[in-house]
Amino acid sequence: MKKVICLFSVLVFLSACDKSAPNIEIEVLSNEVTVSETNEFVCGRDKVKDADGNEYKTAYFDVDGGHDVDKEGQCWMAENLNVGTKILDPGEMPSDDEVIEKWCMTDDWSAEFLQECDTELITPRPEVCQERYKRRHNDKQKSSIDYCNGIEGKNKDGGLYLWQEAMSYDVSRDQGICPEGWVIPRKEDWEILKKNLDEGLGISIAQKLKDEKFNGDRVGTFIIGQDKNYFSDREQIVHYLSLPEKIKNSETIMELRYRTLFSHGDNKDIFEGPLGGGGPNIKKMNELGRMTFSIRCKMK
Repeated sequence: MKKVICLFSVLVFLSACDKSAPNIEIEVLSNEVTVSETNEFVCGRDKVKDADGNEYKTAYFDVDGGHDVDKEGQCWMAENLNVGTKILDPGEMPSDDEVIEKWCMTDDWSAEFLQECDTELITPRPEVCQERYKRRHNDKQKSSIDYCNGIEGKNKDGGLYLWQEAMSYDVSRDQGICPEGWVIPRKEDWEILKKNLDEGLGISIAQKLKDEKFNGDRVGTFIIGQDKNYFSDREQIVHYLSLPEKIKNSETIMELRYRTLFSHGDNKDIFEGPLGGGGPNIKKMNELGRMTFSIRCKMK
């Protein structure tokens, strides 16, 4: 933001006693002073904080597939949301208690293991897979905060959230658990992102997102099973929640949508699939659903 002030005196006094005031830069041109407030948020340069004080990189995607903030476009978080208190026990469920709760992925799964053990579900799994397969379904597979926070220099996996928890149990507000001024993206927001990134592309949308500041690592999901809850598909898939929409003439039934970034095989470094839309599910507000979601907030 710049302001131009005309001077009618040869002396200008600037006071910097208040440390909370914005930093001021001045540029003197003849009898004009151009004042720039340097604390203005710039998407792609500045980070955003959540309610817990965690900071997130941001990324701007313009209509030409670039990152020019002077062009029409969208501002997204470049890392998965990580706000909330970790649930340690896979059997424990969050509740509407004004405390944000999340699961953190574990390191029990890998792309290599999934390829070896889960590619042919119709045949018995090889003996080498049996022990790890059991761990997937028993209560020893605890949530690990390390993967929520990011380890060994990797991006944050972020939390895995039930869709009701992500919406703060109030679908009338699109902010959900995102920071102030940010929202859970609508399905239209994902379509705009896809369209903007598709300008002149020779690679998949998912790979473009991986290469272009979105930092969309595959973090897996958490399955709400009939008998036991378990983590699934680490480094194979990530589901991003889209804003649930009310079914016409209903206050309690939602159409639940999500976006999926996925990869097959053992390539851990880049996405190999498109930005795909998971088919809509019809859910009542008091229904849990069978999986959890990563949250990627968009600036309002």
